[in-house]
Order: sequence, then C-alpha cells, then structure tokens
Amino acid sequence: GTGFATLSGFDQPNVIRNTLDVNLSANIALAHALFPVLEKANGTLSFIGSVAHKGSPLFPAYAASKAGLDALARALRSEWQDRINVQIIHPGPTDTGMQEKAGYNAGKLRRIFIKPDVMAEMMERAIASQKSPVTLSFARRATSSFWKGHGL
Repeated sequence: GTGFATLSGFDQPNVIRNTLDVNLSANIALAHALFPVLEKANGTLSFIGSVAHKGSPLFPAYAASKAGLDALARALRSEWQDRINVQIIHPGPTDTGMQEKAGYNAGKLRRIFIKPDVMAEMMERAIASQKSPVTLSFARRATSSFWKGHGL
C-alpha cells in the first residue's frame, strides 16, 4: 500500500490518484484476474486493509482507499459466496517506518506500534481463520482471548 500524510487535510490530485491506484484499483484488477484460479481451487482471497479505513485526518486519501477496499471485500464476499472466500484484514499501526516515509512522525505513539514479526504472526492467524473482517491492533491484541490463546 501507499499513502501520504497531509497537514492541510487535502491531498494533491496526483497523490489521490496514485493512492487509489495502488491501494484500490490494483486490488480490483488482481481480484478479477485471480477469480478463475480461486474459483477452481475453492480458494480464499485475502485483502490487507488498514484500521485507517474508518477515517484518518492525516491520511485522507489513504483512509478513503482502504475504505473502498473494505467495501470491495464485503461486496465480493457476498457475490462470491460458496465459491471463493473473501476476507479483509485491517492491521493497526505497525513499526515498519511507513509513517515516516509518508511524512508523519508518530513520536511517542510509536510505542504502541506492533513489531513487524508479531504483526506477521497475527496476520497469518487471521488468514488461517478465514474470518472477515479482522482488525489487528495493539488494543485487540491486549484484550482478545483469541490472540492470547495463540501465544500472541
């Protein structure tokens, strides 16, 4: 995925287009291309969203693109029911450096970011569960018996 921080609340048109192309349009194209293979294998299509899909004032185009991806996953899950499982996983802040690359310094909030290896394990478990939607965050990890029961 891609996204850029904006302090003005407005993204530049080229940033909006790029963010939507990478985070939404590419996933639509991949879903279309993978459909025959997934249908034949009775497979699962897993999208990686973001907790930002509910809105993020510093990342408006990113949040909108992830909201669109969430809607796409829900629509395909319904449309492809009984043929292909579709899930969307919404990871929370992960200590990958994405925020800094996007122009945002998380400061002290960085302490609640999940380490990449832990997030990878959480995502593996979420994919294996085939549930949708799944939110993966520090708060969910701390309070969920599912994650505690799996050593996470």
